Amino acid sequence: MLHGDWNLNEIVTGFIRALELMASLDPELIDITTRTLMISLSSTIIAAVVAVPLASVIDSREFRGKRVIINIIQTLYSMPTVLVGLFVFLL
Repeated sequence: MLHGDWNLNEIVTGFIRALELMASLDPELIDITTRTLMISLSSTIIAAVVAVPLASVIDSREFRGKRVIINIIQTLYSMPTVLVGLFVFLL
């Protein structure tokens, strides 16, 4: 027994069910997977288009507040993505 009412058999059963769904090529599962991949790909491309030039400017130039900007960016790296998602959702 792992925790509470969970046991290894339930985890294995769930894993097997997930493999069965993937192997069945269920149209709904394919649609969900495709949509997820497209959203991830497009958000990665948009982020790269914005972030790479901005990072290049921050790195190559000296200006007042550069250290503060770098510290803010590094602080954001340590924030859990769930917290960021919750914050964006509340906006």
